[in-house]
Amino acid sequence: GVTPNQLSIISLLFGLGAGVAAACGGLGLCAVSLGLSGIFDLFDGLVARARGIASDSGEVIDVLADRYSEIAVYVGILIFYRGTLALQLVAIIALEGSGMVTYASAKVEALRASVPAILMRRHERVAYLTAALWLSGFALPLERHAGWGSATAVPLIVGLTIIAVLANYAAVRRM
Repeated sequence: GVTPNQLSIISLLFGLGAGVAAACGGLGLCAVSLGLSGIFDLFDGLVARARGIASDSGEVIDVLADRYSEIAVYVGILIFYRGTLALQLVAIIALEGSGMVTYASAKVEALRASVPAILMRRHERVAYLTAALWLSGFALPLERHAGWGSATAVPLIVGLTIIAVLANYAAVRRM
């Protein structure tokens, strides 16, 4: 009884919650929320096609929910790591690459050309980011209680760097 648009909204709510969790330092909670956002995002399109109710407006709602969710997580990371310039720069480049993958795909489709099947669609970006956040969430107690310096930044920098490089490469390849 759940509509595809309702699934998109649920995905958006989990994505926004992930952003808030990241901003507050709840990196493990952010990973769980982002993962759930990604799962609901997978199901909205499947439900729409299975019921034969896929529409242009539903696709727009889905894309907007996806973009706002991703932006919320990156902004949350930027807020939490406001004192770590390297991580902020990598996060900004990853965010830009994520947006460009979506933009390039939409532009190519609008020109009625075929979009090359290449890496870094949203589910892949969510998987990399969720894994990096999860690992950083495990490192956070070590950083806070054992005096391990910036242990949380390492997995997140690696994950964001992978996204930044591959997403920007994929966007250029799409164009």
